[in-house]
Amino acid sequence: MTQVPTIRDRIFNTLSVNGPLTKAEISRLTSLSLEQINRTVTSSLQKGQIQIQDGRIVLVEDAVFGPCIEASKRGPGNIIFQICKRNWRGYHVHQLFNASRRTSV
Repeated sequence: MTQVPTIRDRIFNTLSVNGPLTKAEISRLTSLSLEQINRTVTSSLQKGQIQIQDGRIVLVEDAVFGPCIEASKRGPGNIIFQICKRNWRGYHVHQLFNASRRTSV
């Protein structure tokens, strides 16, 4: 008897084959509803199995930073600052931390 792949398996297989995708792209490729994808993505984010980078869902093994990524695979420099500079909210968070660091010294 063949085992039917779970929603999580279908999403993870699609991500491993196609790389980082948005929820709409996953929905189009897997024929899953956005509600099914949202539930699975939310639980997988909490478990640390996936990350969201630049609005796209990325498997942790392909991600740039995170608790499961070795430092040698992260690449040169502080990539988190480059990513946050592309994200306006992240830029403001770093501005806040830099301002508090200057006043606390």
